[in-house]
Amino acid sequence: MNLWLSPHGIWYYRNVTTLSCGRRKEIKQSLRTRDKLCARHKVAQLLACVRSRPTSTVLSVGAPEGPANQESSKPVARAAKPFAPRLSVLSDGYQKGQALS
Repeated sequence: MNLWLSPHGIWYYRNVTTLSCGRRKEIKQSLRTRDKLCARHKVAQLLACVRSRPTSTVLSVGAPEGPANQESSKPVARAAKPFAPRLSVLSDGYQKGQALS
C-alpha cells in the first residue's frame, strides 16, 4: 500500500510514477483520516473506483456513420468487469518490492 503519514498525522495515498522522459511524478491524495485502518480501507475503495471506470468504445474503420446503420444507435451492453487484482496481491507485491530495496 502506498500510504504516507504526514507530520500532522493525516494519512495520504501516494503514488510515484516514472514519465517517459525519465522524470518522476508523485501524486498524493489526502485520505482525511488519522486512523491507519480507516486509511487502508479508503485506499482499497480508491483503487477499486479507479479500476472500475468504463473504457471508451472505438468504432471500426469500415463501419458507416449514418442513420442507415441502426445497430450502432442501440445502447451497447458493457462487457465483463476488467480483471482487477485483489488488495492482498497488491500489498504482497509492494512488500516484496520494499524487501528488495
